[in-house]
Amino acid sequence: LGNVNTGDPAAAIDFVSWGMREFPSTRLAVILSGPGLPTMPRTGRAAGPARDQLFTLFPDETSRDALNAAELRRLFEESLGHARRRQVDVVGLDSCSHAFLEVAYQLEGLATFLVAPQTFFPGQGWPYQRLLGAWRRRRPADPESLARLLVSEVIAAYRQEKAPPPIALSAIDLRALDQVARALDTLTLGLMQCLGDKTVLNALKDTRRSAQGIEWPENVDLVEVLSLAERMLQRRKGRASNVFGEKARAAALVDLFARARAVVRGETGGPPLVLASESLAGQPLHGVSIHFAKTLEGSSYLDLRFARKVHWAALLGGMNLIEEH
Repeated sequence: LGNVNTGDPAAAIDFVSWGMREFPSTRLAVILSGPGLPTMPRTGRAAGPARDQLFTLFPDETSRDALNAAELRRLFEESLGHARRRQVDVVGLDSCSHAFLEVAYQLEGLATFLVAPQTFFPGQGWPYQRLLGAWRRRRPADPESLARLLVSEVIAAYRQEKAPPPIALSAIDLRALDQVARALDTLTLGLMQCLGDKTVLNALKDTRRSAQGIEWPENVDLVEVLSLAERMLQRRKGRASNVFGEKARAAALVDLFARARAVVRGETGGPPLVLASESLAGQPLHGVSIHFAKTLEGSSYLDLRFARKVHWAALLGGMNLIEEH
């Protein structure tokens, strides 16, 4: 093969296309294994052209390159096109901390389920011998069963260790993304309209200060941050004046937070965003994270499909602009 740049999507496209072409099947799972970086480094030797991007995968130290989230979508679009297939049933990312809403949106319409860790993962990654054995024994009949199998077997393997690492793995149902985007965008637009209201702005600032990060302070569990923001807004609402409608605005936003959380959990008639999630971590995790940074300056966040679907980046930018002035 010679030297292969693992950060170049062309290399992965060639391999995945070859696999689809040479081993045709009714069902298809693609598991990508290697190191990854979910967030931007502060300083130090990890910084560089490839590392200035969010959600990078498979860094190639020789080429100083890595696969970014936009290239992840290109990888599957072109591979599926070459193979004349519509979708992959299950995409697995045997990497670190990539069960993000933002990463999931990069695969919308190209896969049915994404299985990815919500935390770091030890260097040995997934136990493939165990997974193949379970696959042969249990013979999952559909993509949902396979996604559940991957989550349960990987976590079961690490749970047997003498000192189990604090890891979490989840299967995200990409078919739920459209309804989640609509609910989150409604909430986000409502918050943006009320950023001039100190009750709302201070509740959001309280949320950012109090949110428990997943290894990095800006990476938070989606359900946890929605629940926390709702509580913070309820608390601020109780102390707010209603001379200019502060209480009414806060009450309406509390309802939007509850609605968004219900949609994510599949409590409004659609499928839940998270099909399966298992955790050995000490903090409450529900299977999917979101980036809740104080600033997105210098990052590739606006290149992500999620940033075009949901005004989340605009909300973060608006908060930052108000705080700076």
